[in-house]
Amino acid sequence: MTARLTVKDKGYKALIKRLSYPPVSLTVGIHDEDNEVYDRGTGMEATTAMIGTFHEYGTVDMPPRPWLTPVVEAGWERYLTSVSLVEQAFVMGKLSAAERKMKLGVVGEKIVSDIIKHIKKQDFEPLAESTIMARKNEGSITILIDSGQFWQSIGYEIKDSK
Repeated sequence: MTARLTVKDKGYKALIKRLSYPPVSLTVGIHDEDNEVYDRGTGMEATTAMIGTFHEYGTVDMPPRPWLTPVVEAGWERYLTSVSLVEQAFVMGKLSAAERKMKLGVVGEKIVSDIIKHIKKQDFEPLAESTIMARKNEGSITILIDSGQFWQSIGYEIKDSK
């Protein structure tokens, strides 16, 4: 008696190939290429990333005015669900590697949009009276919006992780 075994690949090879793609990371914030010198005429040179850190956590002379953490905390579940759906579709073969990155980019754009809306809402600790008086000559007392340089430097990146 002879036995025959027939193996039918029901997508196993494709799944293994997809799982072998490098993982990708989606980051949102101020990245190296957008981290420019932020000149407010104070004589102190700082970058947009430094300004973001000063506002997010505060300094000895300035209270915290978080622009990133509240947005991430409020949208965490939505953002995670969106990324999970993209990754699930990719693993199941419904998205190519390029489509995966494009869809993750949509999630990144949403997070950036939410951050900018938060900044424009101006739900921050008010400026000190001395700061308001000093800035009146400059023409703006709006936190993190003065020239647009700060909020325009906020972006997202999608990179292959290694």
